[in-house]
Amino acid sequence: MRKIVARYYGETFQHLTEYYLLPHEELSFIFERYSHYNRPIYYDSITAKKHNDTEAFDLEKSTIEESRSYFWHGRLIHQLDPQDYGVPKDQTYLQLEQKRLQADFTNLLQTLKPPQLMAQHLGNLTLLVRDYDEAIRYYVDVLGFELLEDTDRGEGKRWVRVAPASAGAPALLLAQAATDEQRAHIGNQAGGRVFLFLNTDDFQGDYARYQAAGVQFLEAPRHEDYGSVVVFADLYGNKWDLLQLK
Repeated sequence: MRKIVARYYGETFQHLTEYYLLPHEELSFIFERYSHYNRPIYYDSITAKKHNDTEAFDLEKSTIEESRSYFWHGRLIHQLDPQDYGVPKDQTYLQLEQKRLQADFTNLLQTLKPPQLMAQHLGNLTLLVRDYDEAIRYYVDVLGFELLEDTDRGEGKRWVRVAPASAGAPALLLAQAATDEQRAHIGNQAGGRVFLFLNTDDFQGDYARYQAAGVQFLEAPRHEDYGSVVVFADLYGNKWDLLQLK
């Protein structure tokens, strides 16, 4: 049998609940104790004097109420409390109490669950381009990406997304530069560093295909301890790693 203890504290009370569980988390017995303070917990002798009160907070003067609830196959069958004098509760009362107790227990179990991390992932990465159609021809026809979306947004703007054919890859959002500042950064969004990493499971095959398609490689392929890699530049000069990890 497993026991879960819950304690709730307020300015004027304490509430202790003990849940006793059978296998498969089935409720068997619940013990509840309510301690009602004689005064609020912050009500010290100085506060009492200010209010012409003869009593301050005293835990020993708390009024205590206890109840015991018994379950059978998930159903509340009997409850004892100081007011029952041994008289069995009627079914309507027991049904209402079962709903209350079960709701409190369900809420408690929810608070005991570890917090769920927010599901996040990279969706789109903006890539500045000179012209939408020029960029689509390169990334789709030369690199072999898929055109995921090409939506007219009005006033000469389009929402263009391309991505490698592999499922789950983040998409490149091809953004046609609209200002002199944006045009100045075409091909240099990473300040000369390698900007994007294109992972593959067929390094030699992709390297050969890209060579045949006229892709500009900036070095010979290298075989490092982490895998095979070669740097290429796209039509705007952005540097990419074609990479197959070990």
